[in-house]
Amino acid sequence: MKSNFVKEIYEKTAEDYDRWVIPCKKCQYMMLIESLDLKGDEIGLDVGCGPGELTRTLAQRLDTGKVIGLDISANMVELAAEKTEKRGINNVEFVNANYKERDYKDKFDVCVSSYLFHWLEDPRVFLRWVRRALQDQGKLGVISPSPEWYREVQKAYHHVLDKYDVDKREIIGKKVYQQKDIEKFFENEGFLIRSFNEFSFKEDTSIETCLRRINAKSGQSYFRDIPENLKEEARESFMEELKNHTKKLVTTESGYIVIATRM
Repeated sequence: MKSNFVKEIYEKTAEDYDRWVIPCKKCQYMMLIESLDLKGDEIGLDVGCGPGELTRTLAQRLDTGKVIGLDISANMVELAAEKTEKRGINNVEFVNANYKERDYKDKFDVCVSSYLFHWLEDPRVFLRWVRRALQDQGKLGVISPSPEWYREVQKAYHHVLDKYDVDKREIIGKKVYQQKDIEKFFENEGFLIRSFNEFSFKEDTSIETCLRRINAKSGQSYFRDIPENLKEEARESFMEELKNHTKKLVTTESGYIVIATRM
């Protein structure tokens, strides 16, 4: 999935993402940062920083260090900078760029990334870039969804795609990887995995709230392969599939927190 496509999504959804998605992720960010076992004086990098919540959480942990937040969406970066200034956090810099456009060599002690892995065209390219950006023995922390992520919604979505004879795809992102695949990516690209923890919980929400979150993460791009004149019909069909779960929709939030060291 090309980066300009992802950029277009998050230019549109920056504020909705901050409102509907970020509050559900804060405890995951804390788990990630605590697992990194930081001293507090490191130079950090957050790739795909979005509205900057993980970046700010890392910056507050690095009380004598500093952090760069990098994101492809200008609207995400603008929102991140505004929120950071309002909170008086001054050891953060935000940069609007595709990570591949930046040439950081042996600069950072720690790199973090949250919910980027499933959007990557090739995770190996990303990990090679991160490895170059990290100092020797530098730490990498990644949060990535697991295949159980939104499985109930994904099932309804795939029923709709079947009706229109469209190839199945992820409702959010390019590909959601299994643990063994992520481990292989890390190890083949020169990282030693220190810990690999899975989280999973059920969430009981209204269908409307669930779709707000999914749309904030995807820009409703999941019907892009359906002909334009059939998209509204497909959306209605999707809602009907979801309503089969009654007014309250139980969804699965699940993912991995991976901590690794550059070798």
